[in-house]
Amino acid sequence: MDDFKWAGKLVEDPIAVIVKADAPWNSLEEFAEWAKANPEKVTYGTTGPTGRPTFSIAELFDKLGIDFSKTNMIVTSGASEIISQIAGGHVHIGMNSVSEVSNMVKAGKIKMLAVTTKSSYFPDVPTMEELGYNDFKVNWWLGVAFPKDTPDYIVEKWEKAMEKASTDTEFLKKLESFNSEVSYLSAAEVKKLADEQYRELTDLAIKFGLRK
Repeated sequence: MDDFKWAGKLVEDPIAVIVKADAPWNSLEEFAEWAKANPEKVTYGTTGPTGRPTFSIAELFDKLGIDFSKTNMIVTSGASEIISQIAGGHVHIGMNSVSEVSNMVKAGKIKMLAVTTKSSYFPDVPTMEELGYNDFKVNWWLGVAFPKDTPDYIVEKWEKAMEKASTDTEFLKKLESFNSEVSYLSAAEVKKLADEQYRELTDLAIKFGLRK
């Protein structure tokens, strides 16, 4: 992480647990009951062993008591393919940001069983904490970082622009059209967050065999 200079963080979306719209599970508990009994049958969509969705799924399965090592990783090219594979019934479960899945949810192709944090766009979907699963570490956010040798004045200019954008009416409307949530952090604040998450995700990678 020392190779970067952070300018700030601007967006953070809840991560949604998604399944096919007509899947037999209508709650996270129902899915967990089936998956714990049949871990070798479970398929999850991701972008690869070190993809963010893999970390999300691994942490979720650990909290639900599902043997992650026995489940099946289905590698895709990205969020769109994960979602379409789930909608088509080829993959059981995925975890992607609310902004990524919202259109297919509204179209009735997939459904959310839970979100990592409360979504203002889907307030009726329960959070992990509401379901009794606390301290979910993997999340989804967007920030801006530069190579470490970037002049400070450039980074500072971006930091000011991002702070201004976080309260700009037109920018907020654009985020709303994507079902995204504004969540501003300064350069110093996001550096602290990134460093903490790097350590946490490294520990998770080792725990779940994603990194030796």
